[in-house]
Amino acid sequence: HTKLPSYALVKMFCCAQGTLCIPVSAHLLLYARPDFSYSVIIYCKTLEDAFKQTAKIAKSGLPFSCVELVDPTLIAELAAQNSLPQSTVQTGNAAAICVQIHGMPEVVADLRKDLSELLPSSALLDLDASAEHSFWQELSRFGQTQDGSWVRFAASKKTLQKIIEASTSLNTKSIWTARPSRHKALFRLPIDENAERFVSEISKLLPGANNEITAAYPSDSHSYQLRQLPDNDLVLMELKRRIKAEYDPRGILNPLAAL
Repeated sequence: HTKLPSYALVKMFCCAQGTLCIPVSAHLLLYARPDFSYSVIIYCKTLEDAFKQTAKIAKSGLPFSCVELVDPTLIAELAAQNSLPQSTVQTGNAAAICVQIHGMPEVVADLRKDLSELLPSSALLDLDASAEHSFWQELSRFGQTQDGSWVRFAASKKTLQKIIEASTSLNTKSIWTARPSRHKALFRLPIDENAERFVSEISKLLPGANNEITAAYPSDSHSYQLRQLPDNDLVLMELKRRIKAEYDPRGILNPLAAL
C-alpha cells in the first residue's frame, strides 16, 4: 500500500493483500478492561449512503472501538431470538452502521455527542448493556453455523459495495456483515446454497472487477478454498494455491490472499 509511510511496518503487514512476511513470534499487550461500553445502531436507506457514512466516521479520527456495517436482516433475526429488543428493528433500510465505544462514562458520553454531531441527519438507536453484549457476541460468531456455509470477500471499499449489491440481486437469502476499513465482508449462506456457486454468480455479475476480489469459502479437501475473481489465468491461480499450501497449509498467514 503506497499510501502508508515506509516506517508503518505493522500496518503494511497487517493490511497487505499478499504474503509479505512470515511471523516468528508475537507479543501480547494486556490493557485494563474499559470502565464502560456503549453501542449505537444507525440505519441507512441505501448501501451507498452507508458506505459514505462509515467513511465519514473513519475520517473524523474519533476513537471508536468498532464500526461495522450489518445487514438489517441480521438485526431482525437477533430481535426474533430476543437477543436484541424489537425497538432496534426498522424496515425499509439497506444497511445498518453499528458503532461501539469504550472508555470512562464521561468520555463515552462525549464521543456519543460527537457522533451525533458528525451525522446530524441520522437517528442513533442506543443499545442497553445487555443488548450490546448479546449483539457483539453474535457478531463475533457470525458465519460459524452448522446450518449453512459462508463466504468471505476481500476487496476495495467500492468493490465491496458492489458485491453486497450483487448478492441482493441473487435472492439467495444470504446475510452479510462488512468492515469497509478492513476491506472485508462476510456472507452467511443458507443450507441449500453452495458457497462455490455463490462466488461464481458474484463473479458473473461483476465482470469488470479484474482481479480486485479475493474470496475464501469452505472446501471438502481444505479448511477453506481461495479464489481470485475473475479467474483469468487458471494455471497461475493453481500455481499460487500450491505454493501457499506448501508454506501455509493451515491458512494462518493472510487467509484471504491467494499468495
